Amino acid sequence: MLLFRTTPLEEESLSSFVLRVADKNLMDQMTWIFLLFKQQFNYKLREQDINWLSEIDLHNLSKLLNVNVNDLEKLTFLYLSLRTGIPIGSEHKSPWFLHDSTKICPLCIYEQPYHRIWWSLTHATTCPKHKIYLISHCPNCNRDFRPRETVTCKCKCGNILTSGVHVIYVTDRKVLNHQSIIQSVLLQKEIYVNIWITKSENFFKAVEFLASWIPQLLKLDNIVAMENVFLNGKVNTRHRLIRNKNWSDSVILYSEACHMLLDWPNGYHTFLNKVELNNIQSSITTFINSSLRKLIKTDLEPLFREFLNYVYLQQNVSQNVSLLSEMETRRILKLSTKALSKTTLQPFKGSFSGIPLNLYREDHVKILSEMYGECIDQQTLCLFLGLGKKVINSLIVNGLFKNVTKKMNGTISSWMIPRKTVEELVQSLNKKSMPVESNETIHFAHLCHKYGNIIASHLIKMCLAGEIKFYFSGTNIGDLVLHKKEAIKSCMQSIICSAKNRDFFDVEELMFILGVKKTDIVYWIKTGRFGPNVNTTVVPYAAYDFFSERYITTFQLSISVSQLAKRILKWHQKGKIESIAGPHLNDGQRLLFSIAVLNSFEN
Repeated sequence: MLLFRTTPLEEESLSSFVLRVADKNLMDQMTWIFLLFKQQFNYKLREQDINWLSEIDLHNLSKLLNVNVNDLEKLTFLYLSLRTGIPIGSEHKSPWFLHDSTKICPLCIYEQPYHRIWWSLTHATTCPKHKIYLISHCPNCNRDFRPRETVTCKCKCGNILTSGVHVIYVTDRKVLNHQSIIQSVLLQKEIYVNIWITKSENFFKAVEFLASWIPQLLKLDNIVAMENVFLNGKVNTRHRLIRNKNWSDSVILYSEACHMLLDWPNGYHTFLNKVELNNIQSSITTFINSSLRKLIKTDLEPLFREFLNYVYLQQNVSQNVSLLSEMETRRILKLSTKALSKTTLQPFKGSFSGIPLNLYREDHVKILSEMYGECIDQQTLCLFLGLGKKVINSLIVNGLFKNVTKKMNGTISSWMIPRKTVEELVQSLNKKSMPVESNETIHFAHLCHKYGNIIASHLIKMCLAGEIKFYFSGTNIGDLVLHKKEAIKSCMQSIICSAKNRDFFDVEELMFILGVKKTDIVYWIKTGRFGPNVNTTVVPYAAYDFFSERYITTFQLSISVSQLAKRILKWHQKGKIESIAGPHLNDGQRLLFSIAVLNSFEN
């Protein structure tokens, strides 16, 4: 049981109060009170943990000190955080509160020796009462101050805090503005830093973020020094500022960061302009691709948004629009980079310090997102249009549906087909439909199944262009009725024209044109029927010309003379027409005729 009781002082920390109780109870060493705690509760209480005590520890400490637990709770960092909105973080990694050490005002200690809890705030750099900078370490031995020294009034080395330290008065306007906001927070007054910072938590987080990046993005000689305060060599920014560097570094960086926020967005733009001029590429890349991106959907997102605006404005674009990065756009639309490039969205191509950046207008992305929100998958589209998956895929790849793209689900991709574009295609076909008067009709699905999916897109395009007659009603494109011979001939002409424009055929296209299998084409290529040095994957248009000037297949012959292929084969079997290659000549697996065979039909 302690002999003497005392009460907490204004703004006192719990560690200071406990040490003063020990001093009042005439303990030769103030730390004896921690031994007393261990004897009573059978576990050790560390001096540096006092301000972070849990609820259970506070109850035990209240029993030892014979003080109401609620009174003790008001002396902790947690209570200060809850009262003011200052972020707190975890005990050992908090960027906002010092764990083992503290800063001091020697003039305050001279008036009354105890630890003011706000001295342990990393962002507090001046004393508002005496207008001097707080001091973080002993000028004699360079040891960091602890709350203990504020009670004893002297450092471990024997240096007296109230007379053995040199004070520096604050005159810099940036520092005063920053500390004025800190004091407003401590006094629980409303703050208005800029349009997006009106809460203390956001203010502390924004200042901490910028202060950590200033020395990484700017060369030290480009960071403006304050009056009587200068940066000391290389600034360590991996952990919170005050723990790892001289107090002067924190004064400059925190005040500069605060000034940026007070002069928003011009101050931020000025900083970004300096970053480009300094051009520290490794840091800039990390800043853009990692740190800024992590701010999306957090309270600090305006720092990311204003960065995009800065990039946008550097191209002399004066429009006031809301922008999204490429990464955000891909996430919203669930598209890969390649798929995004194939949409109707046109990016604004900007750059920052030579790093290319694609930006997208948020309103345009929203429109596309709403359209993709009413998409149907490929399987549903197959059922809706009465077509096979391969035919649908051919129509998609060849651009029959507008604004189609792929979305990613992990490593699996799938088509996104807007329902609206499907309905537009069906409506257009219904408008172009007319009766087909012929006994030789065939359904679209059957024609694709028989002659290959390669013809699907050509047929639909010719139907929409009014180049061939067809009959269609409803939504089932598979039941679309065509004149068989007209459709085949028109399709051949379309494919040949397309190949001529690009100067080559795909083998699949030649399979339809010649009415043979891929193995037959490969055989004829290898035996020189298409001329010398022809690839078996892509056939030059000149090679097709070489072939068609000399040879004709059974399928081509049947189309040319309007006879069934079976009848052509029967005539060949009876010797009425002769082939120049085929199984009977041990020259390939398919009959091949000389182009001159057409003369016999004319005769």
